[in-house]
Amino acid sequence: MRAPRGAYGKASPKPSTLGERIRAIRMAWKWSQERLGQALNTDQRAVSAWERGRWEPAAAALGAMAQIFGLDEATLRSGRGFRIPAPPVQFGSARIAEAHARNLVRLPETTSERGKVLLVDRSTGRGHQIQTRELTEAVRKAQAAGNRIWVVIDGMAAETE
Repeated sequence: MRAPRGAYGKASPKPSTLGERIRAIRMAWKWSQERLGQALNTDQRAVSAWERGRWEPAAAALGAMAQIFGLDEATLRSGRGFRIPAPPVQFGSARIAEAHARNLVRLPETTSERGKVLLVDRSTGRGHQIQTRELTEAVRKAQAAGNRIWVVIDGMAAETE
């Protein structure tokens, strides 16, 4: 059986170009070019061209790469402060850099009763419904304790400190 395209070879130990950095990460993660392409909504040929320096990734592709890799775009482009990150973790249907996944909370599925809201404890990920008027008190307590809180309404989020 033939190896998937882009799944073989060695990555540069000190990647000096954007393409070499992309390849170094992909190889460390044991991903084929096709797999990285799928994660970025592109094809294997584009990943191959980026790695060989034939094409520059579009801004959207570079932004998506930075998100998946958990690095900022400037680090990917320049190589300053570059390090090979840990592979992404699965969060719902998305693959997210481990550095970003640490800050996420998966909200429990719920059908809220009229006049109630879902209060989620970030440390446990558990939620329970409270009366809307109780929300104000929960916000006050969190602010008094110096905790950050998020209020999500119909899929829109607002952060408060």
